[in-house]
Amino acid sequence: MEIMEPNSAIPKFKYLDHTSEAKFQANGATMEEAFAHSVLAMFNMLTDIKKVKPVLRKEIEIKAPKLDTLLFDFLDQFVVLLDTDGFIANQVDSLKITKKFEMYTLKAIVRGDSYKDYDVHGSLKAITYNDMVIKQQKNGTWIVQVVVDI
Repeated sequence: MEIMEPNSAIPKFKYLDHTSEAKFQANGATMEEAFAHSVLAMFNMLTDIKKVKPVLRKEIEIKAPKLDTLLFDFLDQFVVLLDTDGFIANQVDSLKITKKFEMYTLKAIVRGDSYKDYDVHGSLKAITYNDMVIKQQKNGTWIVQVVVDI
């Protein structure tokens, strides 16, 4: 299943086969857009995010020395938000990644709602480094691939 961005030839994300966990690829015209779409892909595994109302706002700031660690920590923050606050994201208002002195910083503003008001299937247990990919394609677009323990 691929989810397309309106008026775009680049799908937001698609799900891939995996033996025991969930695997997806998120795409974007920029690395930031691919990271943002990875959040949407992750929560769309639990519920139809198109039905989630963007009534709660969360600000995220993550720092890491490597891009894969940045992606891991970013998505892991949402596992924590789901576990502690019941937060399901359905919209990324902004996401910026900068690099200074060999350290990456990600700042994002995300919207969503409490899972209590929606039909949710399964749970997110953990993000994994297994099969993780962050890659720019020859055409300039970006792919982020993630395996999630569900």
